Amino acid sequence: MKKLLNIVKDKMAGQTVDITMKFTLSALWNLTDESPSTCQMFLEEGGLDLFMEVLDVSYLKFKKKKSFPLSCMGNTGKKLHTTSYSVA
Repeated sequence: MKKLLNIVKDKMAGQTVDITMKFTLSALWNLTDESPSTCQMFLEEGGLDLFMEVLDVSYLKFKKKKSFPLSCMGNTGKKLHTTSYSVA
């Protein structure tokens, strides 16, 4: 989880939204799908804040393809809306 999030952080630091970013976000989606404990880890490692940054940057670059970051996150977004997590 940390390594994948670090890849996304590196891409965001360079303001690079590319195929590596897409596949890394897809991997995070697959890891969190149907796995509340992995979703919790995603939240604890700052994944939600990072994802919000991805949304901001990718929206500017892909205005006509607004679903790009959302489609990469899939069920993680659903879980964040439907599950209450307590993150210290």
